[in-house]
Amino acid sequence: MRNTSIDILGGIMICFMVFRHCFIGTTLDSTFLGGRLTLYPLMYYMGWFFYKGGCYFHDNSLSETIAKGCRRLLVPYLCFSVLAIFLEVIIHGLLGNVAESKSIISEIPITLKREGAVSCNAPLWFLISLFFVRVFYAFFIRIRIPVLLISVISLICAFSFYRANLPIGLYFENISLGLFFFSAGYFLRNRQYNEPVFYSAAAFFILFLIYAFIKQDIVCEFRVNSFSPYIPTVFFSICGCIVSNNILVRFPSFHCQGLARIGRNSIVYFTTHFIIIRLLHYINDLYFHFAQVSLFAITLII
Repeated sequence: MRNTSIDILGGIMICFMVFRHCFIGTTLDSTFLGGRLTLYPLMYYMGWFFYKGGCYFHDNSLSETIAKGCRRLLVPYLCFSVLAIFLEVIIHGLLGNVAESKSIISEIPITLKREGAVSCNAPLWFLISLFFVRVFYAFFIRIRIPVLLISVISLICAFSFYRANLPIGLYFENISLGLFFFSAGYFLRNRQYNEPVFYSAAAFFILFLIYAFIKQDIVCEFRVNSFSPYIPTVFFSICGCIVSNNILVRFPSFHCQGLARIGRNSIVYFTTHFIIIRLLHYINDLYFHFAQVSLFAITLII
């Protein structure tokens, strides 16, 4: 049977993602509250989606993994990238800003190389990163590389890309870090519910949050940035994944059909929410000119 608690947790993570993007899109991230968003306990949310993928990975053939990934990840990635570009060009064309339309098209190769997605639908980096993570993991399993070794090597690669700061695009680091979370999810999918693992993870998670709030330091982004300690924040994220998975399994009385539905259809929110946010901002700039807080509230509701 499908684990509805994981669907509910996925719905919570998606809602937090949309909340943050609405916040950033209305430039409220530059405010005092926005700056503190980086201290929120759910800042490991993108790592959790890779972790969850590892927890539910089925050891299929490599060709089957590629085929499923193309259908479920690459096709939405391509379709919603093209849709986002088309809408941006049309909107700027209607506004008479032909130069901006040309700029959007000319910058596509640059943003694809740098971010792994077009700038007008930036969150799609996750889909292509997850595709490569699944394919690499299936390949490594086929050649019998131990899961723990995959985790260690992928984390070393991610940290190396981060420190080297090479002009090769963030998705190399994202794929490496995603592979670490994915393999950790696979390794811990049953072990994470053991009481010693859960209580240890909870203790470290709480201690890290206390430290972060005292120091007013950034807890975690998926691509850990220069303001945060890399290995500790990755460790914090793994602890967060373990704790959040345990909470909803150990306390099943919390049930929200709406959140579960969002979690089951997370791909819809990954592909569409950023387009909607940008469209609403264009409409606001043209007709309404709402204040930042009002625009944030309206955008989030819609």
